[in-house]
Amino acid sequence: MSWPSAPLGMGELRACVVLVAGLLSCSCAAVPWTTAATSQKLPTMQTLKLPNGLSVTMQKDSSIPLVTLDMWVRAGGGDESPEQAGVSHFLEHMLFKGTERLAVGEYDHRIESIGGYLNAATSLDYTHYYVTFPSQHFDSVLADFADVLQNSSLDPKEVESERKVILEEISRKIDNPFGYLFDETIPALFAEGPYTHTVIGSRETVSALTRDQLVAYYQDSYTPDRMFLSVVGDIDPATAKEKISAVFTKPGKPDATAASPPKARYLPPIDRTLPMDWNEAYFILAFPGPASNTLRQMALCDLGETVLSGGRSSRLVNVLQEKKSLVSSIGAYFPTNRHDSPLLVYGTCEPAKLPAVKDAVFEELAKLKKDGIGNDEMKRVRRMARNSHLFSLETNAGRASTIGYSQVMLGNTGLMTKYEGEISTLSRDEVEKFLSRYFVEEKASFFVTRRAEQPAASQ
Repeated sequence: MSWPSAPLGMGELRACVVLVAGLLSCSCAAVPWTTAATSQKLPTMQTLKLPNGLSVTMQKDSSIPLVTLDMWVRAGGGDESPEQAGVSHFLEHMLFKGTERLAVGEYDHRIESIGGYLNAATSLDYTHYYVTFPSQHFDSVLADFADVLQNSSLDPKEVESERKVILEEISRKIDNPFGYLFDETIPALFAEGPYTHTVIGSRETVSALTRDQLVAYYQDSYTPDRMFLSVVGDIDPATAKEKISAVFTKPGKPDATAASPPKARYLPPIDRTLPMDWNEAYFILAFPGPASNTLRQMALCDLGETVLSGGRSSRLVNVLQEKKSLVSSIGAYFPTNRHDSPLLVYGTCEPAKLPAVKDAVFEELAKLKKDGIGNDEMKRVRRMARNSHLFSLETNAGRASTIGYSQVMLGNTGLMTKYEGEISTLSRDEVEKFLSRYFVEEKASFFVTRRAEQPAASQ
């Protein structure tokens, strides 16, 4: 919820990181619909599943004449082999690079010329592509959106051009201290499992990826049964349903089963110092954590994260930053990933204060285990988690992102319809047990950066 300039937490993500060409036409009359209203009394959602397996969720909101199309793919860094690390991110770069109908750069130009906005993002568990635009252009934007997602040409010259761009991104990772430290930390925690490499890949893997490998990954992983389209804004759902069914026609693979990655296995705790030319020390304390593949587990992560670093009165911020002035910043980040993922405490401080910071974090965690969470504290934490969720639903793009994330991670729209209920029913005891179970000092790994000329912090 509060990771700076790096992976997005649950609240931030849900504010807002593909198909192949096909032949099967869909009969809209045969498509079953379900409806659900959100607990925030937002407009009703309508969900359909096309015969080819593509899931579509729509929400009409004509308060402003804008529409967001957001396609989510259940294929990310965690679905790659170590030898092809970075292929999901590489493909994300390539997908808007032209089709047989659209020249390179034409799709971007068309969106920009009508005042629209497009972007894409890749994470460990998914990739998604989205566009927000004036609703009067729905037909043309939908047609182009479907074309680039289903029929990307993956032009060999563009593959080489984007390879250079991605290699430059890898070289620039050190410009984002927390992003760099995160990428150095997560893979180093695992002996095996889906998260043993970074989303962007390495110079070696990106340099070695071939166009044939990109095409194979595109065809194998970007199939309708792994895709989820959310459409939010100024639409007529019945008309939009017909138009979506007419353009997203890739045949599904009902018998296809994706290969399961190896089960995550953590390494013993380690301490690692990374020499970097930054004035402050950046640090991460990492604790082996669980998967978040249910809505209740996601809500539990959000509440636990908020207890530790949700605002100035939270445990770590109040004591280490406000009272003791040990850190210039501190936060907690509990990734809500499909497979086991570490729970993190991160921050910045003067290098000489690192030992005291580490001790103070463990001291606060020990106090939390001993004293528990107070009644007023729990009310504040629930209120902050709920408000963060509601803020993420303020825009069409935010709601489309929340719907898509919920579908790709949970297979339903529970984040829109049931999240507040989970927040309100989780007890103090459940949150306390969750934090006590995973925040074990003896299992913590410590990653820190320092200037080369500075003495290593005592650990």
